[in-house]
Amino acid sequence: MTCTAFIRYCIKHNINSIWDCDNGNEESKNLAKKLGFKSVETYQMHWWHENKRFVDIYLKNYNYTT
Repeated sequence: MTCTAFIRYCIKHNINSIWDCDNGNEESKNLAKKLGFKSVETYQMHWWHENKRFVDIYLKNYNYTT
């Protein structure tokens, strides 16, 4: 409901709404599709986190390999 309200606000105020998420985040990608967004671009993302355990859990949760 929040996303739908935001999209309606954007349309009303002539704002181009954009959805962006990590390619491994299937839940977010599915929600974006449900809301009518189309995939137009994928790009390589690089990031770093000082906590290796956090990185390992993230990669496992989103089915990435190291």
